[in-house]
Amino acid sequence: MEVGTLCVRKFIRTVQLMLNRLPPMCGKRAEEPIPKPREMPTPGGFSLPHRELYDDTQRLLGQMRNAIRAAEERSATLRASGDEIRAQLALADLEAQMYSRAIQVFAAMAAEAALNAYGLMWFGETDFERHFRWKNPVEKKLKALMRAVLGRELSSDDEIVRLLESLRRKRNAHVHPQAEESAFDAEGVVRTVTKDDRPRLHPSAGCEAAQEVHRFLELFAALDRRTTFFFAPLNRRSQQHPLIRMADGGFHEDTEEQQDNHVEA
Repeated sequence: MEVGTLCVRKFIRTVQLMLNRLPPMCGKRAEEPIPKPREMPTPGGFSLPHRELYDDTQRLLGQMRNAIRAAEERSATLRASGDEIRAQLALADLEAQMYSRAIQVFAAMAAEAALNAYGLMWFGETDFERHFRWKNPVEKKLKALMRAVLGRELSSDDEIVRLLESLRRKRNAHVHPQAEESAFDAEGVVRTVTKDDRPRLHPSAGCEAAQEVHRFLELFAALDRRTTFFFAPLNRRSQQHPLIRMADGGFHEDTEEQQDNHVEA
C-alpha cells in the first residue's frame, strides 16, 4: 500500500513539474514574479549564434549582389540585340529573389538570437525559458528583458522596437506563407482581397533587412554597456550594402542621403 501511494505521489509530482515547464502559450497559469537578474557568470562562456547568423546575412547579401550584376549583364546583352521584352524579363531574376528571401529570414533570426543570448546571460536557462523565451511577438520579449534587467520601459515608437517589428514581419511573411485570393472589382480590375502581409521578393527587401539587423544590433549593444562586447555588430558600417531599387528598367543603388531618409521613414 505504501509503495502504491509513493508511486502515485511521484506521478503527481512529475506531472506538476511538466506543467510548470510548459510555455505560457500551452496553458494559462497564475502570473509569477519576475526573478532578478543574476550576477554575470565569470567562468565558462556563451555561444553567440547571432554573430554567425549576422555574418551569414552579410554573405548572402554579397551573393545577391553578384546575382543582380549577372542579371543586369544578361539584360544589357539582350537589349543591345533589340530584344526588349526578354531584357526586362532578365531583370526579374529568380536567383536574386531567392537570396532576398534568405536574407530576410536570417536577419530576423540574428536579432532574436541576440535577445535569447542576452536573456540567458542574465537569467540562466531555467528562468529565461520560464519567463521570457516564449513571449510573442518578439518585440514583447525585448520590452520584458529591458524592464527586468535595466528597469527601462521601451515604447512601441522606439527605433529599436520598430526595427525588430519590421524584421519580424518580413520573416513571418516568408516562413508562414499564406495563399492570396484575388477578385475582380467593380471596374473589372483584378485585385488582391486577402489582408496578410505579402512576402517581399525584390532585392531591396533583402537589403532593408540586412541594414535593419545591423542597426538593431548597434542599438541593442548600446542599451547595456556591460554586454556591449557580445552584441555590437562586427562589420564596420562602411561595409554595408546600399539599398537596391528597381527603376528605369534596371537596378539602382541609393545615395547615402536616400538611405538615411529610408531608415528614418
